[in-house]
Amino acid sequence: MKIDYLISTHKKTDKEIEQIIIDSNLHNASIIIGNQCCERDYERIFTFGDNYVKVIYSSSKGVSRNRNELLLKATADYITFLDDDIYFEDTVQKNLDKYIDNHWEAFRVNVVSDNPQRAIKQYNTGKLGFFDLKSVGVWGIFYKRELLISNNFRFELKVGPGAQYPAGEDSIFHRRFLKKCKVIQTTTSGIHAKQVESTWQGANRNERNELIGNGYTYSILFGFLAFPFGVYHIIKHKKNYNTKFIECIKYFSIGVKAQRGEK
Repeated sequence: MKIDYLISTHKKTDKEIEQIIIDSNLHNASIIIGNQCCERDYERIFTFGDNYVKVIYSSSKGVSRNRNELLLKATADYITFLDDDIYFEDTVQKNLDKYIDNHWEAFRVNVVSDNPQRAIKQYNTGKLGFFDLKSVGVWGIFYKRELLISNNFRFELKVGPGAQYPAGEDSIFHRRFLKKCKVIQTTTSGIHAKQVESTWQGANRNERNELIGNGYTYSILFGFLAFPFGVYHIIKHKKNYNTKFIECIKYFSIGVKAQRGEK
């Protein structure tokens, strides 16, 4: 197989996992699913339609840990990280081989959000920088697996849904990746994200933890510039917070100090 499709999910029954595969609209694919927060650790390998499927049932928790575990289980030339609400239009897979044949370190396909309230930016062809990828995350990117393994590119375990700090895992991953490698945007589109509520947080958003997490992440990303970048972020997105501005700054600062205290 040229591509392993790595899907992160948690607390899913076997029936629900089969539905995730159906909904993904992947065909003749190698699919590896990390199903976290299970009672015991084991693996199941089976064919489903024309797909080869491996499910990793794990008692572990956190999207970053899930993706790291899936990466180590992959064997294909390229891998892509998917959530359980991602699906492909019929023609997308047919267009991927030509990009793989270019032997790019990583290439990206535009991802469309089905939720108009959570739009995903669309890009034209060319090299993508950090701030481009900060807006779109890992969705739609196909990475050369050996590069990730040999350079020890991994997701930060303390960051991401289900972890101590709830967001920013993709940005940290790409900050490290782009120091050595490139991501090329392609002309292909047709990957969709349903963009429903997070399966980790749902409607139970905790703004305090979110702001502390932002501070922790920004400290990793921007070092001594974390605070000005954070203030800009809070001002730009203030309408999305119910917390008073001064409290937003206070919680953000807690996260910055927590990360700096680890050095």
